[in-house]
Formats: sequence, C-alpha cells, structure tokens
Amino acid sequence: MHSALTQALDDWTRRCGLRAIVNHDHEAIAASVVLRSLIVDLLATDPFARDLAHACARLGAMLAAHQASASLAAAIIGCGSSALFDSGLRVPESAIALAASAVVESFDCASRAAEQTRGLQSWSYPGCAVRLTATIVALSASYPDDDSESLVEWAEGVARGVHHDGYRHAIVAGCNEKAVRELRDALTIFAVETHDRLPPHLPIAESLRGIRRRRK
Repeated sequence: MHSALTQALDDWTRRCGLRAIVNHDHEAIAASVVLRSLIVDLLATDPFARDLAHACARLGAMLAAHQASASLAAAIIGCGSSALFDSGLRVPESAIALAASAVVESFDCASRAAEQTRGLQSWSYPGCAVRLTATIVALSASYPDDDSESLVEWAEGVARGVHHDGYRHAIVAGCNEKAVRELRDALTIFAVETHDRLPPHLPIAESLRGIRRRRK
C-alpha cells in the first residue's frame, strides 16, 4: 500500500477509536483493519467501483457481527474520509455518501437479523423447559415464528434435547398452536409421551395431591 494510504489507514483507526463508546467498538475496529485497508485503496483509486459498495456492505455486517454501536457504524466512513483528506487524498462527496449508506444499511440489516436469531434461540431447549421430575418436563411452545421450516427445526431440536436428558413425559403448552403441534409430533418420534396438562397418574401429580391433603 502507498505510504499516504498507509498513513490514512492508521489515522482512520485512530479516529474510529475516538468514536468508540463500548468495548465492542474497539474489537470491531481492530477486526476490520484488513477490510478497511481495501476500502481506503478503493476510495483513493476508484471511488465509484462496485467493489467499494460490496466492501462497505461487508464492513457494516462485520460491525454488526462484533456488536459494535450504531454510532460507530454511522461515523466510520466519515472518519475514513477525514483521514484520507488529511493525507492529501480527496474523495468525491457523493462517493463518501454512497459508501456510508452501504455501511449503515448493511449494519442495520445484519443487526436486525442477529437480534431475531437471538430471540428465537431463547426458545430453544433447555430455555423453553422446566424440569418437574427426572422423567417429566414442562415445555413452552410459544415459539414466535410461523415459518414451517423454522418450526420443524426448532421442534426437532427441543425433542432431541428432551430425549437426551432422559425425560419420558412432556407437558406441552403455548400460545402458538402450530408450534404446539410440531413439538408434540417431534416428541412422539423420540418416544416421549406428551400431555396438555399434568396427568393424575404421574408420580408428581400424586405428590401434589398429597401436599394439598396435608394442607387441609
């Protein structure tokens, strides 16, 4: 890389560091050095190249993957532009605007996708389970997605976990009727008996009745 571009990249990193507001920002800045070196080169030599848009979109996704702040995502191209300017390299404002837009849009899309994924993962096993006895488990089937493929994958994962932990009975309930059906079907495949509520013949039900009688 040309010495002026190397200087610009170093200055870009420094400027980004000043904009960092959370630890994840510093991690993202360090992780993006190679990609930002490509962006610096493209901004200086071919600012309207399609490869620049792709590189900026990758940068936005990388920032999101490292859980960087939206503030850094919004400012990072501006920091790079200022660094190039101070190194004597001028880039058209329209090219800077396009690059910044590509970063922010990609960051926003990737952040939303990651948030949705984290939300769905919270319903995976064992997060959706409450152990009642060594052989009985209660499962929440309120999985917040009606996509058939996603539901099947989720239900199979829960059923596999229930079977692996040795449960033979599962009380399945939830506000998503489709998820309830998928989970019951998956549990049946793994030879786990499903119930709408606690059946009276199960050991824990007998214990609960005994507790109630003693309280009376």
